[in-house]
Amino acid sequence: MEKEIWGIPEIKNLEEAGLGEDKQAIYDLGINFVEGKKFNEAIECFKKLKKICEERGEYELAARTCEKIGDCYSQLGREDKRKEYYKFAGEFYKKWIKKIRTDEK
Repeated sequence: MEKEIWGIPEIKNLEEAGLGEDKQAIYDLGINFVEGKKFNEAIECFKKLKKICEERGEYELAARTCEKIGDCYSQLGREDKRKEYYKFAGEFYKKWIKKIRTDEK
Protein backbone atom coordinates (compact mmCIF):
# COMPACT_ATOMS: atom_id res chain seq x y z
CA MET A 1 0.00 0.00 0.00
CA GLU A 2 1.18 3.50 -0.86
CA LYS A 3 2.19 5.77 1.98
CA GLU A 4 -0.28 8.61 2.46
CA ILE A 5 0.04 12.05 3.98
CA TRP A 6 -3.26 13.57 5.19
CA GLY A 7 -5.11 11.02 3.08
CA ILE A 8 -3.22 12.02 -0.08
CA PRO A 9 -0.84 9.51 -1.73
CA GLU A 10 2.80 10.48 -1.21
CA ILE A 11 4.45 11.99 -4.29
CA LYS A 12 7.73 10.22 -5.00
CA ASN A 13 9.19 12.50 -7.69
CA LEU A 14 8.59 15.57 -9.84
CA GLU A 15 7.33 13.66 -12.87
CA GLU A 16 4.71 11.86 -10.80
CA ALA A 17 3.46 15.19 -9.46
CA GLY A 18 2.54 16.44 -12.95
CA LEU A 19 2.95 20.13 -12.05
CA GLY A 20 3.77 21.44 -15.52
CA GLU A 21 5.40 24.87 -15.20
CA ASP A 22 3.66 25.95 -11.98
CA LYS A 23 6.68 27.60 -10.34
CA GLN A 24 5.19 27.86 -6.84
CA ALA A 25 4.04 24.24 -6.83
CA ILE A 26 7.45 23.03 -8.06
CA TYR A 27 9.23 25.11 -5.40
CA ASP A 28 6.88 23.85 -2.66
CA LEU A 29 7.40 20.24 -3.73
CA GLY A 30 11.17 20.78 -3.67
CA ILE A 31 10.97 22.21 -0.15
CA ASN A 32 8.81 19.25 0.88
CA PHE A 33 11.51 16.88 -0.41
CA VAL A 34 14.22 18.85 1.45
CA GLU A 35 12.24 18.59 4.69
CA GLY A 36 11.96 14.84 4.11
CA LYS A 37 15.71 14.67 3.45
CA LYS A 38 15.07 13.53 -0.14
CA PHE A 39 17.74 15.79 -1.58
CA ASN A 40 18.03 14.17 -5.02
CA GLU A 41 14.30 14.60 -5.58
CA ALA A 42 14.53 18.20 -4.35
CA ILE A 43 17.38 18.88 -6.77
CA GLU A 44 15.23 17.56 -9.62
CA CYS A 45 12.47 20.04 -8.70
CA PHE A 46 14.83 22.97 -8.26
CA LYS A 47 16.63 22.28 -11.54
CA LYS A 48 13.30 22.36 -13.38
CA LEU A 49 12.41 25.60 -11.64
CA LYS A 50 15.82 27.08 -12.53
CA LYS A 51 15.25 26.22 -16.20
CA ILE A 52 11.80 27.82 -16.25
CA CYS A 53 13.08 30.98 -14.55
CA GLU A 54 16.10 31.22 -16.81
CA GLU A 55 13.95 30.89 -19.93
CA ARG A 56 11.62 33.64 -18.66
CA GLY A 57 14.41 35.99 -17.57
CA GLU A 58 13.38 35.74 -13.91
CA TYR A 59 16.93 35.97 -12.67
CA GLU A 60 16.29 36.68 -8.97
CA LEU A 61 14.25 33.49 -8.57
CA ALA A 62 16.77 31.57 -10.69
CA ALA A 63 19.53 32.74 -8.32
CA ARG A 64 17.63 31.73 -5.19
CA THR A 65 16.82 28.39 -6.79
CA CYS A 66 20.52 27.79 -7.53
CA GLU A 67 21.25 28.45 -3.87
CA LYS A 68 18.71 25.77 -2.92
CA ILE A 69 20.32 23.32 -5.34
CA GLY A 70 23.72 24.12 -3.83
CA ASP A 71 22.34 23.56 -0.33
CA CYS A 72 21.00 20.15 -1.38
CA TYR A 73 24.32 19.13 -2.89
CA SER A 74 26.02 20.22 0.34
CA GLN A 75 23.72 17.90 2.30
CA LEU A 76 24.74 15.08 -0.05
CA GLY A 77 28.44 15.84 0.52
CA ARG A 78 28.93 17.05 -3.05
CA GLU A 79 30.96 20.19 -2.39
CA ASP A 80 32.03 20.42 -6.04
CA LYS A 81 28.38 20.71 -7.15
CA ARG A 82 27.56 23.02 -4.24
CA LYS A 83 30.23 25.46 -5.40
CA GLU A 84 29.08 25.16 -9.01
CA TYR A 85 25.49 26.11 -8.17
CA TYR A 86 26.49 28.91 -5.80
CA LYS A 87 28.54 30.30 -8.69
CA PHE A 88 25.47 30.06 -10.94
CA ALA A 89 23.52 31.93 -8.25
CA GLY A 90 26.07 34.75 -8.31
CA GLU A 91 25.84 34.97 -12.09
CA PHE A 92 22.04 35.16 -11.97
CA TYR A 93 22.15 37.87 -9.28
CA LYS A 94 24.44 39.91 -11.57
CA LYS A 95 21.96 39.48 -14.46
CA TRP A 96 19.09 40.48 -12.17
CA ILE A 97 20.87 43.66 -11.03
CA LYS A 98 21.72 44.54 -14.63
CA LYS A 99 18.08 44.02 -15.61
CA ILE A 100 16.88 46.27 -12.77
CA ARG A 101 19.30 49.02 -13.76
CA THR A 102 18.23 48.76 -17.41
CA ASP A 103 14.55 48.86 -16.48
CA GLU A 104 15.08 51.99 -14.36
CA LYS A 105 16.38 53.99 -17.34
